[in-house]
Amino acid sequence: MNALPATISAKLKAAREAKGWTQADAAARAHISTDQLVHFEAGGGDLPAARLVDLAHALAFELLVVPQDLVRTVVRLDRQSATDSATQLRLLWKSAIRLSSRWPHNAVLTDLVSALAELLNAPLSETVVLRLQALAQSAQQDLDSIRETSDSMDPGSDPANAETWKDLKRIVTGIHAIKAAYDKQKTVPKRPRRVSHRS
Repeated sequence: MNALPATISAKLKAAREAKGWTQADAAARAHISTDQLVHFEAGGGDLPAARLVDLAHALAFELLVVPQDLVRTVVRLDRQSATDSATQLRLLWKSAIRLSSRWPHNAVLTDLVSALAELLNAPLSETVVLRLQALAQSAQQDLDSIRETSDSMDPGSDPANAETWKDLKRIVTGIHAIKAAYDKQKTVPKRPRRVSHRS
């Protein structure tokens, strides 16, 4: 195999780090030595095709062979998908900011804004996803208890209240979607290890 573009090893390294895996963890899943992976991630060497596929699958990536005349289309679609995800995250973040500005002393909402901002600037990891999910549940519980104890929080009594509950629903639904997508990515079936029989 010729030298692979540095972007492949960089993307796979970023995915490994986002999962919290050591190089030894990823190497074991790809059936290669840790030294091979260290060398590959540093851009100093290639992996056999079968091992590269194993590594990509372990990290929830798929390697594709694309005709050259379709490469631009595939790249454009990939960028569009990333842009759509980033746009959705920004909308969730803005919704959290609106809620936080309405209740500036609510620590859960402040933490939720911070966690969403962190997610905008970092790869998705299990730690971030679980933190977001817990914060969204806490925020919903806090605002539900405010709603129960205050007649002025009735969504029908004030348009701002209706927007508050829409923002909260958008955040909770969005975070559940992020968690579901992360879980789906995390549970990509592992390919069985190839065993060669030599006579």
